[in-house]
Amino acid sequence: MLDIIRQSVRLGERVLVFSRSIPTLDYLQWITEVTGAAARNNDNAPKALRIDGHTPTHKRSAIIDKFNAPESRHYVFFISSGTGSIGINLVAASRVILFDIGWNPLYDDQAVARAYRYGQKKRVYVYRLLTTGTWENKLFDNNIFKVGMTRRVVDKQLMGRQSLKNDMKKYFRPLPVNPPSLSLDSIEQLLEQNNDDYVLAAVLAKYAHVLSNVTPRATLLVNEDDAWQAEDHNALDEMVLREQQRLGLIPATQQSMNEERQMQTQLQPKHLASHAKVAAMRAASK
Repeated sequence: MLDIIRQSVRLGERVLVFSRSIPTLDYLQWITEVTGAAARNNDNAPKALRIDGHTPTHKRSAIIDKFNAPESRHYVFFISSGTGSIGINLVAASRVILFDIGWNPLYDDQAVARAYRYGQKKRVYVYRLLTTGTWENKLFDNNIFKVGMTRRVVDKQLMGRQSLKNDMKKYFRPLPVNPPSLSLDSIEQLLEQNNDDYVLAAVLAKYAHVLSNVTPRATLLVNEDDAWQAEDHNALDEMVLREQQRLGLIPATQQSMNEERQMQTQLQPKHLASHAKVAAMRAASK
């Protein structure tokens, strides 16, 4: 994280750092200021700005304006994901670091939207940091599945399948002990695909031996139609159709009405038999 900040500041770009934990945010801010990572050209940079749940509401606008000012010397803004990921405009930043991950991917998407929004004139780069071999890997996979499902239902997109029906088993599999680091071929491919990201190139050159994977978000949420997805695709369409019919958003088809009548007919004998059994038990007790 420090090198991402350091390289970004050298390029004159401002950075947003999001974390869900206040103690983590405290440490990140402290280590950034102690190491001078937020200083440009070895200048004595002012302290990084910060907004979290303890920041008074009436002071937040002034802090945001101070960061967005064109002449501002504040290059780093630390933000609590639960407090500052919604409703604020930080288009002065063009680099976003998501330091940790939670159960709800909405907060991460909203955090990115603080910089990637109307008024932004630069390209926005987002870096999500995960610790390999920990619960974060599994949590991230689960979030990718949630985002894909949302886009499939709401946006009518068919997302590349990231999870199978028995994916709950992945939460109980042993984690890798010594995951391999990036290969030279992988590094060359990443540099070729992201040839405009000088920060990523600098980080790869320095830390390739301790990085296990770097995955562009576009490859995780690719809009594709694979043949092996047909069963799940049809099942999901059927679920959406039935729910729309139940809510009266669209008229029920003759087939669905017949299926509903058939189901009621199958349940009726069981219902009558249950009543007969209860009546017999009451008569016997008398």
